[in-house]
Amino acid sequence: KAWNKWMASAWKQSDGRLRWSAVLPLTDLDQAIDMMPWAKENGAVGVVMKPFEDDRFMLDPYFHPYLAAAQEHDLTITIHIANANQNYVKAMNSPYDPSGGLPTFRMPTVHACNGLILSDLPKRFPDLRWGFIESSCQWVPWIMHETSRRAQQAGWKIPENPFKDYNIYVSAQTDDDFEYVFSYIGDENIVIGTDYGHTDTSSEVDAIETFRNLSSVNEESKKKILVDNALGLYHL
Repeated sequence: KAWNKWMASAWKQSDGRLRWSAVLPLTDLDQAIDMMPWAKENGAVGVVMKPFEDDRFMLDPYFHPYLAAAQEHDLTITIHIANANQNYVKAMNSPYDPSGGLPTFRMPTVHACNGLILSDLPKRFPDLRWGFIESSCQWVPWIMHETSRRAQQAGWKIPENPFKDYNIYVSAQTDDDFEYVFSYIGDENIVIGTDYGHTDTSSEVDAIETFRNLSSVNEESKKKILVDNALGLYHL
């Protein structure tokens, strides 16, 4: 509750400019759902989910009431790199692995997006918007390839561009290969991220200025990624 109250206070001090995502208690769905109207009224535009919450994957039907409530209150589902399953963390951690948070935090986020595209959740909750935050967008072509092959093998139909059709957005880093990513999903489902406040490999405090100065991205795409797509992701 402290985070949510602090962000609500910051939103008020900013005269409604600083929007935020609410962190709700997903081990107590009744309480989490009860808090959504207050969060919405106090400037929240999204609610946070983790790929794993204890022993539950985010596609677990247990979360359906939470997703339904988020859709009802027009709140975006923001999947930040995280992992609340200690068994997973323990299994993927090794003192001999220099990969840092890649296996324990980034990979579950990619896994969650892959599963979401192949699941029935985008059809069950067609008005929900989904944001995969702080994992770069470099993996998007891989997931497009994976989901296409897996759906074909299983006899399922998924859209040609599930990111666009399913309201799925991904936050980018300034050194991502944007031309390559655009060739798979276009430029309308990518936003920029700074990871403000952290100092890990995702942190780019000057990401907006750096992105503006990229010669590899045209001005129209820059405007979409810096402005228009964020407005779409958070329905502003």
